[in-house]
Amino acid sequence: MVSNAILRSNCSVPIEQYAAMAKMSLRNFERKFRKQVGTSPKTFCRLLRFNRAIQLKLMSPEKCWTSIALDCVYYEQMHMI
Repeated sequence: MVSNAILRSNCSVPIEQYAAMAKMSLRNFERKFRKQVGTSPKTFCRLLRFNRAIQLKLMSPEKCWTSIALDCVYYEQMHMI
């Protein structure tokens, strides 16, 4: 349930809200998430966001990286790098 919410939202929701959705404390949520997924929720969200940027570039090779970075809610291209 929470994992689907993370994927649907593109990690635009704070981790604390995912923990509340799972009816867990933040610490317990992070511990269980790390055990089941193999990484922290924050790192998982970073990977999802970067993967989305790669997918956008593959779908539109003519699109510049700066535009893709902004589409993926990075502050700027260097923030993405």
